[in-house]
Amino acid sequence: MANRKTRVLVGREDVILKATIEDFIQSNAPIGSTFLKKQHRYNFSPATIRATMSALEEKGLLTHPHVSAGRIPTDLGYRTYVDDLMDKKGPSTKGNKFIREMETMATGMEDLMRATAVMLAKISKLFGVVILKGYQKSILSDIELVKLGSDRIMVVLAMKTGLVRSIVLNLKVEVADGMLIRINEALRNSLVGLRLDDIAGSMELRLIDSDVFEHEIIQILLNRSSQMCTVQHDAVVFTSSYNELLTQPEFNDTQQFQDLLPALETDSLLNDIDLSNQSHWNAVIGGENENELLHDCSLVSAPFKGSLVSGRLALLGPKRMQYSSLKTILHQFAEGIKHVC
Repeated sequence: MANRKTRVLVGREDVILKATIEDFIQSNAPIGSTFLKKQHRYNFSPATIRATMSALEEKGLLTHPHVSAGRIPTDLGYRTYVDDLMDKKGPSTKGNKFIREMETMATGMEDLMRATAVMLAKISKLFGVVILKGYQKSILSDIELVKLGSDRIMVVLAMKTGLVRSIVLNLKVEVADGMLIRINEALRNSLVGLRLDDIAGSMELRLIDSDVFEHEIIQILLNRSSQMCTVQHDAVVFTSSYNELLTQPEFNDTQQFQDLLPALETDSLLNDIDLSNQSHWNAVIGGENENELLHDCSLVSAPFKGSLVSGRLALLGPKRMQYSSLKTILHQFAEGIKHVC
């Protein structure tokens, strides 16, 4: 992992580094001293700017892609900018609009989380992620057995948080409707109101005295109780589509984008986004990502907490991103979730 320690800046170095990074983020082109002089109307000469940029390059904060080209930020340059130099942005109009409309966006928790990931992506033009923590502590509010065929049953679990999960059971024998009702009643009476982790550890004990305990459906559920009640990292992931990422010049190369796709899968995201981080804001830049597939990307995130759910919002994209604006947007989305969940 790259060194997250920032470097001490002297003289005009902070001004030049900040301007170089912000102009590069805006233009996606290497920044030269003449450009900075014209763009910002500094009262010092291009020669002074060149000397300052050379000093920043020696400190590992800037680099240049070609000998005669202007400079671009390094991972450490971005880290210094994010930690010490970027401006605090005011409220985002788009973020405020989302907060006002959040209650009407979706009819259930899962729809709301998916809509949040999609709207994060649309506003930022990046890849949106929402992770709900504490799935296994969810309280079961209902359980429903739905017949899909003569020998197939879908078990639908509804949680107090609004999350819904289903699994399909393939049976060896046909189940009569009356028996299905009896089994469903036994499951409701024994399991509703319990946390999923409690159900996983005590399901057999709670059902053993039931007159349907020996039935095939109950036995299959007992064998699959862990699968039914637990998920990787005790979290559920909702993501946007990849489409917004494709608008970024860094991902115009089809092969480069194809190489990135495995990092956008659920299992990878759960490993790459630090759910234990309780800080109000976090940016993992380039080589700071332990996943090598993300070494040309940044991953910014912020926590959210409502009365029923908690988790983390994240945006993934190129290192050349509007860090300050994204920080504000994430916080506003988190505030919106807090008010409706």
